[in-house]
Amino acid sequence: TYSPRTTAGGSPGGGGGTTTPPVSSGDKITVYGVVTDADTGNPISGAYVFVLSPGITYEQWGNENYADKYIVASLKTDGNGGYSITGIPRNTLFTIVFAADGYLDKFGDNLQASSSDPEQFELNVALNK
Repeated sequence: TYSPRTTAGGSPGGGGGTTTPPVSSGDKITVYGVVTDADTGNPISGAYVFVLSPGITYEQWGNENYADKYIVASLKTDGNGGYSITGIPRNTLFTIVFAADGYLDKFGDNLQASSSDPEQFELNVALNK
C-alpha cells in the first residue's frame, strides 16, 4: 500500500522500468517520459509511477488508503528519471500518479487516449518539494 507525503493536484507536466496493465481488447498506447525535480531540473531516480483502475481518481484512491487493489500498473523511474508504461487502452479513462520521497505527488485524473492520439505519448513531470 502506498502512502503519500502530501497531496498536490493538477495536471502532470513534466526509459525506466516497463509494466503492462491488464487490457481486455482494443488499441493501446505507451506513456513515457522523465520525472524531474521542479527546482533543479535534475532527474529523480526511483520515483513511483502508478496507473489506477479505470474510473478511479486520485482522491478516491486516497479515500481508500491508497489500496493496492486500485493499481493496475506501477514502476520506479530509472537512474535518469525515465519511465515507460505500455498497454494503456485507448478510449478508457485512467489516472496516472507520480510520487517520490520528499516530494509532493502529482497526478492526472480521468485522462483518455483517443484513436487519433499517437501510440507513444510523452509525459514529462516536474515534482515539487
